[in-house]
Amino acid sequence: MILNKNTYRISVTFILVVLVSIFIETKAQNGTQDSLENRLESYHLRDTTRVNLLNELAYNLRRSNLDRSCQCAAEAKNLAEELNYKKGVAGAMNALGNCFYLRANYAEAFAFFGRAEKLNLEIDSRSGLTFSLNGTGMTHLRQGNYPIALDYIQKALVIAEEIGDETRVSFSTYNVGNCYFQLGEYSLALDYYERSLELSRELGKQDFLAVTLRDMGQTHTKLNNFEEALKCFQNSIQIMEREGDQKGMAFTMVTLGILYKKQNEVDRAFDYFQQAARLSEENGFKHHLCNSYTCLGEVYLERENYSQAMRYAHSSLLIAKELNILPEQRDAYHQLSKIYEATNDYKKAFQSHKAFKELNDSIFNEESVRSVANLKNSYDYEREKQKAALIQQQKDAVQQAEARWQQTILNFFIGAFILMTVMVLIVFKISRQRKKANAILSSQKNEIEIKSRRVHAQNSEIQRKNRELATQREQLEETLEELQKTQSQLVQSEKMASVGVLTAGIAHEINNPLNFIHGGKSALEKYTKKNLREHEGKMKPLLDTIDLGIKRVTGIVLSLNRFSRQGNGKNETCDIHLIIDNCLQILEHQIKSKVDIEKNYTSDRLDLEGQEGELHQVILNVLANAAQAIRENGTITITTRKVREKLEVVISDTGCGISKENLGKVTNPFFTTKDPGQGTGLGMSIAYNIIQSHQGTIKYESDEGVGTTVTIGLPISVVPMEA
Repeated sequence: MILNKNTYRISVTFILVVLVSIFIETKAQNGTQDSLENRLESYHLRDTTRVNLLNELAYNLRRSNLDRSCQCAAEAKNLAEELNYKKGVAGAMNALGNCFYLRANYAEAFAFFGRAEKLNLEIDSRSGLTFSLNGTGMTHLRQGNYPIALDYIQKALVIAEEIGDETRVSFSTYNVGNCYFQLGEYSLALDYYERSLELSRELGKQDFLAVTLRDMGQTHTKLNNFEEALKCFQNSIQIMEREGDQKGMAFTMVTLGILYKKQNEVDRAFDYFQQAARLSEENGFKHHLCNSYTCLGEVYLERENYSQAMRYAHSSLLIAKELNILPEQRDAYHQLSKIYEATNDYKKAFQSHKAFKELNDSIFNEESVRSVANLKNSYDYEREKQKAALIQQQKDAVQQAEARWQQTILNFFIGAFILMTVMVLIVFKISRQRKKANAILSSQKNEIEIKSRRVHAQNSEIQRKNRELATQREQLEETLEELQKTQSQLVQSEKMASVGVLTAGIAHEINNPLNFIHGGKSALEKYTKKNLREHEGKMKPLLDTIDLGIKRVTGIVLSLNRFSRQGNGKNETCDIHLIIDNCLQILEHQIKSKVDIEKNYTSDRLDLEGQEGELHQVILNVLANAAQAIRENGTITITTRKVREKLEVVISDTGCGISKENLGKVTNPFFTTKDPGQGTGLGMSIAYNIIQSHQGTIKYESDEGVGTTVTIGLPISVVPMEA
């Protein structure tokens, strides 16, 4: 059998697709369950799987929860060393190095990345090696060692491209862009950032995407592409907020401030610098705090506020020296030289400028620039060599495949023919069985449809009856609730009436002995003046004390009489100030030891038509609640005022307050926030009904932990007070 090469290829491809589909379908059902079972079991075991999960978690949490990230990395390291799992130890070392790098502890970061690099070389883990090299390079970059940083990062990029690890390629490409940005090669940096951005989008790496967009914004700012820069910053912040990247947010605010400052929007820039400083101070982001202080010092320098500029420049320099980061030290010295020059301290200005120049020359010396150029050329050469080698490998592989193709194709087609024949027989058998099964299923389906219609009819009837029962139950519940409410209000009204009768009787009975005391006091006073003149001075304080007691008892009796007074209608003329004072007199024993009363009464006499006993009950309830809300010491402020044709009584306390969710329920019957046995929940409900019956309003405002304000509004007729 002779077939041309294209026909062979098409046929073989078709058969391979069929075989692969059958294989995947067969394995999928078993593989998924086994994978889930193994993952669930390993979660509780102290094994290598747990180490890998901890390292993965440490990496994912590095920006949103750095403390937790460090904790996971340390646990992974200890467990991996216990298991002698070198790959896990190397991964944990990389994670710990990253933690110390993000904490700006560069000495520890160098140590962990160095140990991770050595261990990855030992176990030939090239993917882990790219992480170690990147980490060491970025740490050198932070300290201003740009040629060394670029050397490490380009080595990582070459290895990542060789092993085809697109995540590492994206990360390394981004870091190369950072190196060129620091070297002032902004167009070249932008090329690397755009390549990293494209890879990050393909991989769905949100953290890479956010920081790359931010640094692209920085680069566009340097190139004066302000519109593009702002767009990059906005997209970056949106991702960082979603991912909870506080550290990234801090530095992005600095870069946004620099953008607005370059556009002469200094106030807006200053706000962003302050936000960045505050966020960095709260979270201990020392490196970003250093940058924020430098930017704030620059703004104060422009505003000629030299003391503040000096303070921030010195703070920035101290942090930069503590972290041993040369670029930030250089910038701080440069800023100090300008401040000293502006304040005519030329000696210190010269010293600061000299320090700035030395640091700048050490970073951007001729040897460094030459090293960077050589590194770039060597990297380009390595990439071209890799491409050539890859093309040659591909050609060799194609030639070998072509040679093997003619030798194996005939055997393959024979096997495929046999397989297809078997498959046709199987399909034929399955088709016959399916026809029989379809006939049985059709019969069963008809029976099910008949039964389903019957069940549907029965369900409809049951649902209708359920709806009727639900309606009846709702009506009964509403009726029961209304009856309970009415019963409770009637009971409370009867109690208040009984209290009124009892109070009136007590007041009457107190008045009789009170009159005897008053008479006896008057007789004693006359007798002293007539017969005991020489003791009159000693007796007077005692007689005044008796007189004061008589007046206080008389006031209490008068307040009780007014509180217990019951009228037949709402047409009594009521003095609201007198009602308030009576209620305070009744509550004096509750409030005198812990509450200060502040009265802000209007100068107008505010009379209104109403039932005096009921108004006493409202004011007494509000004042009692205010006093009970004050746990230890506090103030109750009572204000009366005329608002148009209405009287307003405002009672404010400094008590515990009412939560927002409970504020709307205070007038509901039986609702109370007090402990069981401390209240019935009817006081404010009855007060609300009394105010409603007087055509008035009652409003509540409260801030939990601060206090509550109750505003009562009633219609009035205003009568000016007599002089």
